[in-house]
Amino acid sequence: MAKKIICTLFAFIISIAFASCETKKSNLEESVYYVENIKPIQDSIYKLKTYGSKLVVCSLKKTSTHTIINLSSPSTPYKIHTNYKYKKIQGVNILFVNYDEKLINQKIPKQLIKDKILVFNGPENNEPPYLEFIFCPNDINSIKCFNNIQLDDFDQEYRKNKKIFNEDMLVTKCDDNKT
Repeated sequence: MAKKIICTLFAFIISIAFASCETKKSNLEESVYYVENIKPIQDSIYKLKTYGSKLVVCSLKKTSTHTIINLSSPSTPYKIHTNYKYKKIQGVNILFVNYDEKLINQKIPKQLIKDKILVFNGPENNEPPYLEFIFCPNDINSIKCFNNIQLDDFDQEYRKNKKIFNEDMLVTKCDDNKT
């Protein structure tokens, strides 16, 4: 009887571990999907390429109502410290990261390490310029783009008025019925 309980408990723990891995994986996969399928994001990647960006770091954040894609162009070498997925899109090296995950994968194209674009050890770089794309998950056409300077200005304005700034304030309310 005790052996059955232990086996059941072990199976339950394993299933929870696999379920949490799938959730983490889907965050990275969802980021890739949005970048590959939303034209304003693709246009911005192309523009970053024309400005000479060697690397674009992409992250996904979800608020209670909106999805936010952040694209930054860090100075290189960029130190990897979270889990990631690598893709080359429009000739640009893109690192999709999930800041809520620890680094578990250290397989990346060796050329990026050789060219000193990516590192696993080394100094941290300062906050790079970035773009945030905010949209309703059920209406990609609601997308709005803000750069870090605009977001900082909004934040400072709200602080002056002793209010808390939140990206959801910048875009229209999402309609849950729209598909």
